[in-house]
Amino acid sequence: MLRRFYLPGLAALALAVLAVFAFPGSASAQTISLSVNPSSITEEGGTQRVTVNATVSGITGADLCIRVDVGTHDTNQQTATEGTDYTGVSDKLIYIYSSGTGSTTFDVSPTDDSVSDGGETIQVRSWQPSDSCSFSLIQSYGSTTLTLNDSDPKANLSVSPTEISENSGATVLTVTAALNLQGTRTLGSALEYTVSAGKTGDTATKGTDYTTAGSLTLTLPSGTANAQATGTFTLTPGRDLLSEGDETITVRGVSTNDGDAGEATITLKNSVFAPCTSQSTDDLKGDCLVLDALYDDTGGANWADSTNWKSANSLDTWHGVKTKDGRVYEIELYQ
Repeated sequence: MLRRFYLPGLAALALAVLAVFAFPGSASAQTISLSVNPSSITEEGGTQRVTVNATVSGITGADLCIRVDVGTHDTNQQTATEGTDYTGVSDKLIYIYSSGTGSTTFDVSPTDDSVSDGGETIQVRSWQPSDSCSFSLIQSYGSTTLTLNDSDPKANLSVSPTEISENSGATVLTVTAALNLQGTRTLGSALEYTVSAGKTGDTATKGTDYTTAGSLTLTLPSGTANAQATGTFTLTPGRDLLSEGDETITVRGVSTNDGDAGEATITLKNSVFAPCTSQSTDDLKGDCLVLDALYDDTGGANWADSTNWKSANSLDTWHGVKTKDGRVYEIELYQ
């Protein structure tokens, strides 16, 4: 109830009475913050209900209401297009009581289109309604975003060969990323996968059981529904004397715009070089492994003379190998 006083000399009193009677429980400057639950929905999920929660800071006991606008205020603040990516949503009122919180719900109907376009955003904004239900001193109207996810199938990853022996030496692996979208779907933007070997949980340890050389990126072009990309990188198993059973290596592809491309597994077959286990000391067994690698990496089968190499005989009987004090100290190989 508004009471006005027009008595001479009472101007200050009139202002004081206006403050008390016109704005009971009035607040200091208030700020609105919004959140949505869930924060994301799927394009293929049909009509989905979303709750908007509003919180007011600076309130001192006054009730007020705000209007919530979904995707129609400033389209520059969102990547989804109303009428194309989703059906328009009517404005909603949120009544905020003296507790400083309030909520409302709205239903969003995404368009399940044929383009794989990744995640898009819809702006959810608060603002003061024209038929304001109470006086408020709102200084800042907040906004938030709802993410519209396009959960298309991801590319499948395969690798060849799928088995490598420990003593096979450097091996070239061929990796393929294949996409097969159903129906009329196509990629809205290119998918680029970075391929790497090894992850937590593998039984083979990178740097100990194997090393890799080179990098590999596979790209699936936009506008395609069925596509594949193939590339290679080199993996070199490490030689050891351990009879430890077969081990696994995971090859995976990761994309910055569409997550993982799946995984493929390589089996590292345990293959202890028997002649090395027959050497008399651990030092000579280790030297034997080095000589074995030298033979494989330099085409020992084509040497002019490789007498006793890869045999169970003592290392000093291998052509060109000299030992001293229980270690190999010199190798003389001639063309």
